[in-house]
Order: sequence, then structure tokens, then C-alpha cells
Amino acid sequence: MKTGRIAVAVGILCAALFLGHSFLLAQEKAVGKVVAMEGRASITRQGKNIPAALLAEIYPADTVVTARGSKLKILFIDDSILALGGRSKIIIEKFLYQKKEERRNATFNLTLGKARALLGKAHLKDSLYEIKTPTAIAGVRGTHFIVWVVSARLTQILVLSGEVEVRDIAGIGRQVLKENFASRVTSGEAPGSAYTPEPEEVNRLQGETTVSSEIPEEELPVVPAAVTTEGTVEEKITNSTGSATGDGSTQQEVVDQPVNQALPCPPSTPSLCN
Repeated sequence: MKTGRIAVAVGILCAALFLGHSFLLAQEKAVGKVVAMEGRASITRQGKNIPAALLAEIYPADTVVTARGSKLKILFIDDSILALGGRSKIIIEKFLYQKKEERRNATFNLTLGKARALLGKAHLKDSLYEIKTPTAIAGVRGTHFIVWVVSARLTQILVLSGEVEVRDIAGIGRQVLKENFASRVTSGEAPGSAYTPEPEEVNRLQGETTVSSEIPEEELPVVPAAVTTEGTVEEKITNSTGSATGDGSTQQEVVDQPVNQALPCPPSTPSLCN
């Protein structure tokens, strides 16, 4: 009799665990899709590397990495677009969206390379869209802008339209960048003064984050109207040439070159690119 009770209790516990796991899976919804891609890229999800492909779904806590010379564009459920240049790495730390309230709460962590964000329209004042780097935080107010992690010590931010609030990661200072202005944020310092970049520099950064092989809009699948899912990720850096994943592999195979290899640098700050 006692054995039977134990068996019933174990059965109920297993059923509860199964239903709970199923509920969590049901709650986890994609927040975007890869709509354009050139070259090679990967998506790291729950410690596993997945080769990126057209129409691949993007979830909160995913890490997206592009190889050298590759590009990738993600269309999110709020109609915002995030494009990555070659040899870039970004983590979708949080993405919440409520369509009826036009409310969005999105946080990305760009640890390497270049990202260009395009937000279709402004949302409510309490909405949040920001991209963090090792040295800066770019908070968006409905705009089109580029963030470039030049090195672990230097970030460059360029506003193509609208406004971006730029803060250093330590909270020393802040400034609002307007259209056609840029700023550089050095580790341990407040954001640098706004300046007007040369047209050649603007064209180069736009070209390095523009993907040509895009899926026609009429062929895109319908995405959910609202998602209230968020994710967090703890990044473990193994050394200067890669980042660890849960299965013990590194992103180096995708990045395709050492992280500390020299990058093209703004002429006025060559010492910060090493």
C-alpha cells in the first residue's frame, strides 16, 4: 500500500514537471527572423551553435555572430531592423513588445564589430531600445544609427536620422546625438564631443552593414503580434581570441580571425584600436 502511494506521488511529480516544462516552451516565442544574409554566421542558443540561415528564428538570449566579410539582417516583430557587419557579435539580452500599447523594451549587447539599427516608428516614452558595448550605451528615440565596437576600449556611434542618447558604461556622462553627428566613447571617460564625420566614413560604415540578398517582403512569414518574453545571458570570455559557449566550443570558428587583430581605426584615435 505504501509502495503504491509512493508510485502515485512520483507520477504526479513527473507530470507536474513535464507540464511546467511544456508551459515554459510555449511561452518562449521568436522575436525576429533573419531576412537577409551574405557569407557565414551562427546563432548560439542555450549553449549550442546553430548555423544561421534565411528565415532562421531569433529568440531572447540568442547570440548572433558573423564571420569576416559576412553580413546579416534581422527583422524583429516590432518592425525594427538590426543589421550586422562582418566579424560582429551581438547578444539579444531582452526583447519585450506589446503591439496594442506600442510599447517596446529591448536591450542588445554588441561585444564585437558593427551593428546598424533602424526603428520604423517611435513608441511610447516609457519604451526602451538600447545597444550596449564594452564602453558605451546608445539609447534610441526612434531613429537610424550605427554602433561600431572599434576595440574593447573604444566605441563609435553615428546617427543617420533621429536622435540617440549616448552614455559611457561607467555613467560618467551623457549627451544626445542628433542626425548626421557622431561621437566616440573611450573606456573610463565620458562620451566625446559630437562631430560631423566625413562622407567617406559614413558611406563605408553604411556599406559594411548593408545586406543586398534580402527576402522579398511578400515572402516573409507572418510573425506574432505581441511577445512578452525576455532572456538574459552570461557571457564567459575564455581569452582574447574567442568566447566560450555551453558546449565548450568557441565562436572563433565563425568569427574567422582573432578578436585582437587590428581593425580600421578613426584617424584621430589610432592608439585606442590596439
